Amino acid sequence: MIEQEQVNAALAALERAKDLPPVKSYSTKKEAVEAMREQIGHLHSRGWSVSAIAKVISDAGIQVTPATVNGVIKPRTRRGRKKNTSVAASMTPQENHQTLPVGQTDSLPG
Repeated sequence: MIEQEQVNAALAALERAKDLPPVKSYSTKKEAVEAMREQIGHLHSRGWSVSAIAKVISDAGIQVTPATVNGVIKPRTRRGRKKNTSVAASMTPQENHQTLPVGQTDSLPG
């Protein structure tokens, strides 16, 4: 059974919590490190190595690798797909389908 005192204590806790910022949680380590981008960038610009920054974060309880930290400092850009430069790709559909077999001189039978 839940006593009225417990309900009153919960109500008091909720009342105190309304003035506090909401607690944010992150699904991945990368998201958590992304949230620290500004501070990480500041330390890196002051000469801190990526490994040292990763160690500080890991020592605080979020086990990250230098590669994760480096990904925040120097995000990878996505490259588009390489365009097909083959001869067939450069031909129009009509040219591509009108290739004649060796020895044939007419494109269509008479």
